[in-house]
Amino acid sequence: MVARIFLCTFLVSLVSFAAWAEDAHTPAAHAAAPGASEEHPAAAHDAATTDSAHPPESTADGGGLQSLFGQPWAGHPDTNQPPLKLDFYLLIFTFVLFLLFIRIMKGAAWGPMIAGLNEREARVVRAEQAAHQARHEAERLRTETEARMAKVHAEVKALLAQARSEAEAKALEIISKAEQNAQQVKESALAEIAEAQQRALAELDAQVESQVALATTQLLGR
Repeated sequence: MVARIFLCTFLVSLVSFAAWAEDAHTPAAHAAAPGASEEHPAAAHDAATTDSAHPPESTADGGGLQSLFGQPWAGHPDTNQPPLKLDFYLLIFTFVLFLLFIRIMKGAAWGPMIAGLNEREARVVRAEQAAHQARHEAERLRTETEARMAKVHAEVKALLAQARSEAEAKALEIISKAEQNAQQVKESALAEIAEAQQRALAELDAQVESQVALATTQLLGR
């Protein structure tokens, strides 16, 4: 990303340099100069004399450029050259300015921006890690919950089966006791009936014997 920023800045600098070179080589001011010299040759001669007596200020201002590039500054663009002719010294100067611009921007803007982007990326990575951990924890809790639910379901099923078995055993026990009680009651009733029959037969035999004895006595008494 930083390389892209540098490349874009370099392209912008080249475009700015091309626009500046085109503006600098515009021969508008010098196109009107021949007409003026034809109409007023004396004025043109005076102006030339004045210019030769007093060098242009741009020459004085270009002292730094002269010391930098090793050649004098003309003070005005050369209209005989193509508008977009590449100037090697100006290219070096522009490249140096570009490096200075990169150095300044790296410390003033790009450094904090890159640090902010790195911090943002770190936050995103931490958020993704936290989300992954949360997902893993949720999956673990879901698995544990399902295991506990299955265990509880099995325990409830076992308790229900045990309760059903105990209820069935209790019912069988109650039925067995009821049958035993009924058998005892039946046997007791049968015993009482048999005893009553024996008593009735004994009483009947006693009455029969008494009647027979009485009848015999009456017959013998006659």
